[in-house]
This record gives sequence, structure tokens and C-alpha cells, in this order.
Amino acid sequence: MFEISELARDKIKERLQKVNRPELALRAEIIGRSEVDFHYPLSFVPNELGRPDEHASEV
Repeated sequence: MFEISELARDKIKERLQKVNRPELALRAEIIGRSEVDFHYPLSFVPNELGRPDEHASEV
């Protein structure tokens, strides 16, 4: 589980408004790990491309 801060939520909403694509969702995937950190890409994807193993929540 990870948490998104209020500041991060505001930035996500701001970005979606800027690109005029409110239907997009933010996807975060953990793709690896180093000794001190996780490696994860962030991307915006259409909601209909969500996978059954993903958890979605409103920001």
C-alpha cells in the first residue's frame, strides 16, 4: 500500500485539468528495488485500461 499526500493529489488533479483529460487514472507500478529504494514508473492511463489486479481509488 502507498499513500498519496494532499499536495500530490492537488498536483495530479492540476495536471489532468491542464491536459483536459479528467478520465485518466494515475498508474504506479513497482518494477524493481535497490538497497534503499523501490523503482516505479508513474503514468496516466485511461480507466478502461485498468487490470483486474489493480486497485483504484478517487483522488
